[in-house]
Amino acid sequence: MPRGLPDYYNPDTLVSQRLANVEEVVTALRGIPSIDNRGRTLFFENFNGNLSGWVSSSDEDGSVAVISTAQAMISPASALLDAGTLGNSGSSWMWKNIQLGASALLGFETSLWYSSGAPTFRMDLRYDLAGDEFFARLEVRPASGEIRIHSTDGSAIVGAVGYNGIATGAWLPLKVVADFANGAYTRLIVGQEQIDVSAYALTSSVLAVPGRAEFKIHCLAGNAVTNLANIGHATGTVDEP
Repeated sequence: MPRGLPDYYNPDTLVSQRLANVEEVVTALRGIPSIDNRGRTLFFENFNGNLSGWVSSSDEDGSVAVISTAQAMISPASALLDAGTLGNSGSSWMWKNIQLGASALLGFETSLWYSSGAPTFRMDLRYDLAGDEFFARLEVRPASGEIRIHSTDGSAIVGAVGYNGIATGAWLPLKVVADFANGAYTRLIVGQEQIDVSAYALTSSVLAVPGRAEFKIHCLAGNAVTNLANIGHATGTVDEP
């Protein structure tokens, strides 16, 4: 009797495909692309319902991180850090520690709800590759629009967002990449602007745990109003070019 084509949806004839790296699974699940699509994904968080894997703390009238549905880059939620008020020197921060191997080029990416009420925003990345813990920091100041990094020469202005914090708000993608073998910055991405910061050296300390990387988001009150920071996502990457 006549027969059609094979039923490839039948369990007996399904064809599977092996993924070469677990990072491909993470990339497939995370829902949005990386802002520059470089580096292998180490972790991705869209804060969909919990802050699992993150530790949070605060100082003065700041508050620890919570989940919020008031703003969301990836529906339905974001992480909310309340840095309190400028007069009380409030702050709020969250971090994740991961034990890594020998990858020297690491990246840290996130997105900030950038508005006139946003706090001074810092992304810190620490890693001890070979006995010295190097420290990278990207800082954005919504009150002035300044983009800063912390290097062996102190705090340096390396660019500007293009506008001060806006009343209506907008999601601002951010990424910092550093070379932890040679103790140098590689690049920053702020919005759609890439900034070459390879001439700046990372600060370092010998009091560190070999192989441990720390990814930290730190918010400090910088305005007269209550300073709220909605974090849309967070991504850590390894083997950056």
